[in-house]
Amino acid sequence: MTASNGTNRHGSKPPEKRPQRNEKGHFLQGCAPGPGRPTGSFDFRYVVHQKAEECGTSLEEVLWQVFESMVAKAISGDVSAAKFIADRLCGALPKAELSIDARSVNVNGQAGPPIPEPRELAEHIKRLAELSAEYLDDEEGED
Repeated sequence: MTASNGTNRHGSKPPEKRPQRNEKGHFLQGCAPGPGRPTGSFDFRYVVHQKAEECGTSLEEVLWQVFESMVAKAISGDVSAAKFIADRLCGALPKAELSIDARSVNVNGQAGPPIPEPRELAEHIKRLAELSAEYLDDEEGED
């Protein structure tokens, strides 16, 4: 408990609290880091791995099933699924350098190829999935 003059019961003043963040909310230089992620906190990859083992399958098989379901969604016209697959397979372009108008993509101010119609894009994704399956089948045959 502090006395009316601002000292604690031992007669000393508590250290002044200095601000730890600037006006933008960023930590100031010299601030001690926080404790980090607590030990034993939720680990999604571990949980999926455990559930896969309970079902008699592997984590890789579960991930492949997820990929196949995303391909099926993309083929059926789900644009976010198509973007997800394209970003993972081809690498996402930096957002600041990408602009899309009604029928073309511009990267760094250079016009790219025209955007295919949705049905045509779905066919391309379907073909990509077929090629991926063929490639994986060929790899398994080499083992």
